[in-house]
Amino acid sequence: LAMCYLRAMRHLHADMEVFPIARSGDYHATALADIPSATALRAAIDRGDWQGLQRALPEDVFALLRREAMAGRMMRPGALDQALLYRLRTMTNDNWHALPELSEGIEDRLRKAAMTSSTREALLAAAKTRRYPYARLSRLCTHALLGITQAQLEAEPLPDALWLLGFTDRALPLLRRLKQQVVPVISKVSDASPDAAWFRTEMLAYDLWALGCGQPAGLAMRQGVVRI
Repeated sequence: LAMCYLRAMRHLHADMEVFPIARSGDYHATALADIPSATALRAAIDRGDWQGLQRALPEDVFALLRREAMAGRMMRPGALDQALLYRLRTMTNDNWHALPELSEGIEDRLRKAAMTSSTREALLAAAKTRRYPYARLSRLCTHALLGITQAQLEAEPLPDALWLLGFTDRALPLLRRLKQQVVPVISKVSDASPDAAWFRTEMLAYDLWALGCGQPAGLAMRQGVVRI
């Protein structure tokens, strides 16, 4: 992930100073620890280990997570598997060839795997090779599900605005500085341009998340900025 950030900064000629920070603990550790991995946290959420999560997370984060889970606003693993497989199985040749980052026939291998797999994990396991790692295939699946094309990424290397989802009181000075920059910060849907490709993708992603959580579509129209 850090390499992807560095590559994007280089591509965009971003004038930013980078401070590498050594990671503590195993990135893929499955057991909860003092500094748990995201993998361990997701596994604990999935099995309902709220006592373990309470010990592993800051109090305010745990309270927010528990509240959202109890309200049914949390996506479980596999919630969008069938939607993804339906999309992959019904894509045309033109749809496949329009996807970003295609090379060496990676789309053919993924398409064949989609025809025989019943879950996302099985799909990625069937398509994965040394040349086509898990992360690359997973990213390609996300592009396919959201309809993101290479042409779109080339036309819009950066979005026209930053969409503010939430913040803490300590972030207020940063928000004030951001509002003085060239890229505007929007806090509600009505502030965005509905014709912008990035905005349409954001809305689709929001509705797919709602589908995975069993929530109605259009939540982005009603969800306000979260202040912690």
